[in-house]
Amino acid sequence: MSSFFTGGHVSDGENPDETESFEINKDLIFCGTERFESIYDNWNDHLASIDIDDDVRQTFKIGNIPEKLPIQLLDSLKSIPRVDYAKFDCSLDYVASRIKSTEAVLWTRFLKFFDFKEEQLALVKLICEELQSDIENYLGTSFRIINVKAFETLPGSYHFGVNKVHRDSLYPKHTYKVFLYLTPPNLQDGTTIVYTGVREHAEKTHVEGPIGTYLLFNPVRLRHHGIPPEIKPRAMLEIILVPSHKTEINPTFNGTNSTHPVSP
Repeated sequence: MSSFFTGGHVSDGENPDETESFEINKDLIFCGTERFESIYDNWNDHLASIDIDDDVRQTFKIGNIPEKLPIQLLDSLKSIPRVDYAKFDCSLDYVASRIKSTEAVLWTRFLKFFDFKEEQLALVKLICEELQSDIENYLGTSFRIINVKAFETLPGSYHFGVNKVHRDSLYPKHTYKVFLYLTPPNLQDGTTIVYTGVREHAEKTHVEGPIGTYLLFNPVRLRHHGIPPEIKPRAMLEIILVPSHKTEINPTFNGTNSTHPVSP
């Protein structure tokens, strides 16, 4: 079965010839382009210098933190504007995701991002500090937060982008994500399914729990996909991190189409 890159994800069974071309802003670097190749290699070389068990990439952790901070964050997010996904909404010192125009229309329709301000980032920092020991124990090393996003998935958003089975293939291989659910994750209200094992015999696990439940995993290694809500929006905080020689918790939001920094 063929694969092609779109939006940093590998989607199975699509025709690469159908990928639409788009004009690339000369000051912005997109995943999967020639300018991106050296950035990808530099990141993997940098992360290879950090002592981490490669087997961690094949596992995931589901846990939870007390609901107080997630509820505070959701209440705070409700007070700020939601913004649509935009192809060029990415800091210039970050790599932008490369998404087909046809998929971008669906991202705009079904995903509503929160435009973080200082108040929300301060709460995100407290949440990351609450998660710190769990992340360090899982990785077996320190870590650094490189990006954060929060968004709502709207009902009815099946069969596109994040809801297709995929890997985040164009991130450095030792990139990890925390999906922290600001609404209770379950199959009816929206959640995530993660797969482990060989494709033909893979085991799948869906995340379920109260507000404050999280999934910590390597999205480059493990296939996964979202399950959209049936009735009301599902809200989630996405924390992107990498192993590091020392733990650094300074969350920043770098645009709806941002992935990771250009430079390690």
